[in-house]
Amino acid sequence: MAQKPHATHQTLSLRSGEQIFVNGALIEARSPCRLRFSPSASIVRSVARADPSEICRALGELYRETVHLESHPEALAAQRSEMIAALNTLVAMMRTTPAQAHCSRYVAALGQGDIPTALDALRALARLMQTGENRQLPLRKPMPQSIPLAVNT
Repeated sequence: MAQKPHATHQTLSLRSGEQIFVNGALIEARSPCRLRFSPSASIVRSVARADPSEICRALGELYRETVHLESHPEALAAQRSEMIAALNTLVAMMRTTPAQAHCSRYVAALGQGDIPTALDALRALARLMQTGENRQLPLRKPMPQSIPLAVNT
């Protein structure tokens, strides 16, 4: 029986300048390329502008789910993919450099099971919303390369 080695992976083609969010991190193609992702990768390709109330709702839901994990850490392994998918939706709406940095910090903390740091990152996102620092502007620079782009689940 022949196996399909690539059947479990997702492949995306990006044009120059096109952006996607993978596990909460922004990836921008500098030139046309093809990317291959594991099936557990959470990907958001197109981004629609969101109103602040929609962002607050998504942020509140993610915060409540993360608080639940703090008291039930054994559920983290089963819910990590769903949490990252929810974050991808949120990060696609909050397109500023500070917001992206907090989202990346959340993903990194979640990947290490550090729920207090993940909650702190979400609180920082909420502060950005309260101070109005999350205007829908393009990112000024790419994310630092030291921030992990994927979490193994």
